[in-house]
Formats: sequence, structure tokens, C-alpha cells
Amino acid sequence: MKKKKNINTTETHQNTIGTRIKAVRNYHKLKQAEMAAVINVHLQTFSRYERGLLMPSVEVISLIVEKFNVNPQWLLSAEGEMLKDDSTFKDKSLNFSADDPRILIIVEWLRANPEDIDSFLKLIKSMSGINEAAQNLKKRLL
Repeated sequence: MKKKKNINTTETHQNTIGTRIKAVRNYHKLKQAEMAAVINVHLQTFSRYERGLLMPSVEVISLIVEKFNVNPQWLLSAEGEMLKDDSTFKDKSLNFSADDPRILIIVEWLRANPEDIDSFLKLIKSMSGINEAAQNLKKRLL
């Protein structure tokens, strides 16, 4: 008799881009090979996306958004609804293209290690300090 493999529930229920890609595939009742073909990636690559072993490129993210009517904000951050409501997205200008810098920033953020994230946050804080100092100087000059 085979032993049942213990499943780590924290890994299984993590809300990652991989689990969201899998949710899109399941919603459309597709096999991995079928969805991989639609977005033009190898089956092994697609499987690695779903398991969180590989971050999809900006082009792949854009294809998933376009081909499966997925809300890009949900796909990248789990915020909002899975499927986009075209009228809502047109009004809010949330249509993304592969070269959109917002997508590039989010993808790089998701790939970053904790030390890089800390450095980035420190840089942002220092920039806001510079901006605040510039605003104060501008007020004094006017």
C-alpha cells in the first residue's frame, strides 16, 4: 500500500502569478498543453509558470491578458476580478501592452530578491525626500 504524499497547504494555497495562471486555465477548462499552445510556449515552460518556478515574460503576460480576457491587475497582483470588464478597463485605461513600463516594473519587482526590494524601497524614500525638499524650496522662493 502506497503512502499518501503530504501536501504543504501553505504552498498549495499561495496566491502567486502561477496559481492565478492555473486559475485562468481551469476557468477556461483547458489542459496545460492547450493553454501553452495558445500563448505559444512549450508545455514544460508553461508548467513551470504554474508551479512558480519561472516568471512569465511581459509578452506572455500580455498574451494571457489578451487571449483570455484577463484583468492584468488581477493577474499581476491578485487585486480585482479575474476577468476584465471591457467598459471598466476602457474607462480606467488599464489596457497594457508588452512594452508598457508599468508591466516591466511589476515583472522585475516579482523577480527581485528581498535585498533588492529593500534597496529599491530606500531609493524611493530618498527620492520622496528629495521631492519634498524641492517643494519646500519652491515654496520659499515664491
